[in-house]
Amino acid sequence: MMILLGVLALTGGFMYGFACSESRLGPYPQARRIFDWSRRQPWLRSTFYFISGRDIDSADRISGSWQPVADGRGAQAGASEMTGAELQAVGYLSGYRPAGELKGVTVNVPGLACDGLNFVVSGHAAEARLMDMDGRILHSWAYEFGEAFPEFEDIDGRYQVNPFYRNFWRRAFLYPNGDLLAVYEGFGMIKLDRDSRLIWAISGGCHHDIEVTGDGSIYVLTREARMLPRFDEDRHVLEDFIAVVGPGGEILRKVSLLEAFERSPFASYLSARLPVPDILHTNTVQVLDGSQAGRSGAFRKGNVLVSPRNINVIAVVDMDEEKVVWALSGQWVNQHEPTLLSDGNILLFDNKGHNRMSKVIEFDPLTQRIHWAYEGTPENGFYTESSGSAYRLANGNTLIIESNAGRAFEVTGDKQIVWEYYNTERAGDDDQLIATLFDVVRLPAGFPVDWLEAPN
Repeated sequence: MMILLGVLALTGGFMYGFACSESRLGPYPQARRIFDWSRRQPWLRSTFYFISGRDIDSADRISGSWQPVADGRGAQAGASEMTGAELQAVGYLSGYRPAGELKGVTVNVPGLACDGLNFVVSGHAAEARLMDMDGRILHSWAYEFGEAFPEFEDIDGRYQVNPFYRNFWRRAFLYPNGDLLAVYEGFGMIKLDRDSRLIWAISGGCHHDIEVTGDGSIYVLTREARMLPRFDEDRHVLEDFIAVVGPGGEILRKVSLLEAFERSPFASYLSARLPVPDILHTNTVQVLDGSQAGRSGAFRKGNVLVSPRNINVIAVVDMDEEKVVWALSGQWVNQHEPTLLSDGNILLFDNKGHNRMSKVIEFDPLTQRIHWAYEGTPENGFYTESSGSAYRLANGNTLIIESNAGRAFEVTGDKQIVWEYYNTERAGDDDQLIATLFDVVRLPAGFPVDWLEAPN
C-alpha cells in the first residue's frame, strides 16, 4: 500500500510540475524569477563551474568568442557525442594530425579552388581581415565597442552591454571602396572607412546578419526585449525585426517577424511551445532579386528570406504586406544561412539535423527534393553547435564555415576538399582554444581592391 501511495504521489507531482510549466501555474512564476536571479549571481555562477568541472579561467576570462580546439579535422563538439567505436575511427584517420598543427591555409588546390580573396570575421576581436588564397593578410579593420558607443560605459568603467558580445563582430560587409559594416551582436552596427575611421554608428539591437542592396539600402536584423503576454506573461521576450537602414545610418523602417508570422497562414509555427525568451533567434536575411518569381510569387523582388533558428523554420517575408508568404521546416534543426540560388534551389546549413552532426543541403523549396548534400560522418567529424554558413561559389563549389571548429573549407560537387583554412587565433596556456570563425566570404576575383595601395 505504501509503495502504491508513493508511486501515485510521484506521478501526481510530475503531472502538476508539467502543468505548472505549460500553464504557468503557481509556483512556476516565483520559481522562474528565482532561477533568472540566480543566473545573474557571480558566486552561484562560480559554484556551477566548480560542480560541472568547467575551467572558469579559460574561455570565460578571455576576451572574444573561443571554442576548444578539435583533435583533428572537424569539430570536437560533434565528436564528443559519438560512440567509443566512432571516436576510435576519428583517431585513426589516414593523415591525422593534432589540431594544433592545423593553422592557416592547409589545403589549396590551384585550378579547382575558386580564385578570389577571403573576407574573414573571427571571434578573437572586433576585427575583420582580408586575406588571399594562401592566407596572407592584405588588410584589416578594427574598432573597439567603447569607442563606437561611449555613452554605454557607466561611471565605474563597466559596460551596460553584455561584455561577451562587445568584444567581437558577429558579421561584417565589405564595400568595393574598402568601407565596412560590422555588427556587435545584439547591440549595434557601425560603418568604417578603409582605414578603420568611424563613419557612423547605430544601436537598436542589431544582430546576426546584414545585406546591402543595389540602391545602398542596408537590411539588418534587430531585436527588442518586450513584454508580450501572449507569449510569456512573466518575462520579457526578444522580438526580432527586419530593419531597413539608409546609407547614412538612419533607420527607415522595421518589420516585426513575430507579427509577420501572426498575420499569415503560417501562424501555426508560433502555436507550439516556444523557446522563450529568445523565441525566434533569427540569423539570416537575404533580399530576393525576383529571378525566381516565375516559380512562386512568394519569391518576388524585394521579399526577404529569413531563418528563425529556434523554431527550425525558414520563411519569406513580404515587406509591403509585412507578413510571411512562404515558410518551410522539417529537414533541419537550428539551421543557418538559407540562400535562394540562381537556379531556384535553396542552399542551407543544418547545424543539428543529421545524426548528431551537421550537414549542408541544396534542395528545391517547392518539392523539398534534395539535389546535393555534404554531411558530417564519424570520419570527417563535421559539426558546429552554433553559427555556421555555406556559400555557393562562382565555379560551382561550396564554401562551408564550420564556426565552432574555427574552420572553413571549400568542396567540389563530388565533395573533394580543395581549400581549407583554420583560424590562426589561439588562446589558453597551451593554445587549447581556437577563436570562433563567424564568417568567411569569398570575394570574386574581380572585386576591386585598388584602394589597398591608394594613399590615405
